[in-house]
Amino acid sequence: MEQKKSAEKLSNHELVRLFIHTDKLHRNLIEQRMSDLNLHRSQHIMLLCISAFETPPTQKDIAKKLDISAATVAVTIKKLEQAGFVTKATSDSDNRCNRVSITDEGRNILEQAKMIFENVDENMLSGLTNEELSNFVEYLKKIQANLRSDGATLPPHKCC
Repeated sequence: MEQKKSAEKLSNHELVRLFIHTDKLHRNLIEQRMSDLNLHRSQHIMLLCISAFETPPTQKDIAKKLDISAATVAVTIKKLEQAGFVTKATSDSDNRCNRVSITDEGRNILEQAKMIFENVDENMLSGLTNEELSNFVEYLKKIQANLRSDGATLPPHKCC
């Protein structure tokens, strides 16, 4: 009986390890492809965040939305500005605030990044039938429900 429990735990452990390893492979491939664009993950996230606002946000708006420090926003915005992906302009309503806008080059880089994600995701799921994908989605939903019923939570979705 003890032997069977160990085998089940090992099986569960290996399954979870495989799942985590797959996530890391996906993340690493995305980061590798994004490096071809000279765009770091934090910069990509910030560009996505800025693009989600209806009007150009202030740096304070971005910090609040991403739940990061104003200093972190300032450093990343400076790098994005140097790369030509964003511009800063003093707010009409408050001279102490800078509003950040995405340039055409920034929109272009976001479109290229979107294509990278789509390509990696499509290749990752190639060879799976619609039925397999549907089953996979159901399995993931069950796993998530199990984790939530055990008290697991996610932080609020920060952006985009």
